[in-house]
Amino acid sequence: MLNQADRGNFGSFAADRDGLAERREAERRRARVGAYVTFRSGAEELSCHIIDISSKGARLRLADVSALPKFFELHTPSGEAFLCEIIRRKSDHVGVEFLQRS
Repeated sequence: MLNQADRGNFGSFAADRDGLAERREAERRRARVGAYVTFRSGAEELSCHIIDISSKGARLRLADVSALPKFFELHTPSGEAFLCEIIRRKSDHVGVEFLQRS
């Protein structure tokens, strides 16, 4: 096990739980805020929670991740909107990449 001083020697390449190097280009920030997603030209809307966010993407928790299409728009509490693509889908959350800020 590495102590805190040793961890600093590895720069931004922290090991994840599988022992693989961190691949994210942008630093994540914990968010834990309510938001919503829209798709089908705004005809469909789902509530979600932003678990964490970076300048490149986010991790979102939804009640039903299977209902979410590959491309959708994320609307944040601050009024920002992002065109997103699902990069990773798990049973209770999705990892998305921001394609465009609306």
